[in-house]
Amino acid sequence: MHEKPGVVVLLNGYPGVGKSSVAKELLRILPDAKLLEYHSMRAVIDPLIDKEKDTDRWMEMKRALLQTLLSTLGSNPPSSPSSQPPIYILTSHLCATPRRLSVLHSHLSSLPLIHILLNCSTEENLRRLGSPSRKGLSEIDPNINSSRNGSVGFSTKGYTGKKITDESTLYELRMEEELGRFYAYNSNGLKSTGGGGGGIEELKRKGLLGEYEVNTESLKVKQTAMLVSEYIIEACREMGWYIRLNPQKK
Repeated sequence: MHEKPGVVVLLNGYPGVGKSSVAKELLRILPDAKLLEYHSMRAVIDPLIDKEKDTDRWMEMKRALLQTLLSTLGSNPPSSPSSQPPIYILTSHLCATPRRLSVLHSHLSSLPLIHILLNCSTEENLRRLGSPSRKGLSEIDPNINSSRNGSVGFSTKGYTGKKITDESTLYELRMEEELGRFYAYNSNGLKSTGGGGGGIEELKRKGLLGEYEVNTESLKVKQTAMLVSEYIIEACREMGWYIRLNPQKK
């Protein structure tokens, strides 16, 4: 049995950068990996709270749902013995605004967390945004609650959320918002971006295993996923967990 019930991997990046594609590739190469996309949580919250009219309440519901989910996963480890911990992969776009930073820090729980920022140039991001594989696709498949490849979701009946496919919207987003990070430099050195502004050791005590940024500019999806998996393997090794990638077909 592994000592802890798993590890959380958060893929954070701008719309269109390739988070979902990388996450699905990680499902293929990492053992015992599960995927939960944030859009599934939106499908639960949106019918209950109008985000435009009551943003603070909507964000609080999102934080509460996330914390409940992670707390439950952390306190209820898998019943079947395994030599490797389950890996829970989440994807989201969390920027550096106070509200979004509060959601980012809500990922700290009893489960160790690895934060991966996926980035590329604005020009490349716009090119990917217009790819045929993305245009017109729904954020969620309303007919699927779970899939064979390990992804997990909720019923989304009535949910009409769409992926951002408008170039001007993405361009404005990138010009106005930096990606959220757990660490930031200020006059006192490297500090937490959370309330209280503690140091790195405090974030580690709260469960942050590491924060890494991957420039995906010239990388294909499989290359990005392999690089991310190396970060995951190294971070888990520091906790005494040794992860072996799934055998790959030649």
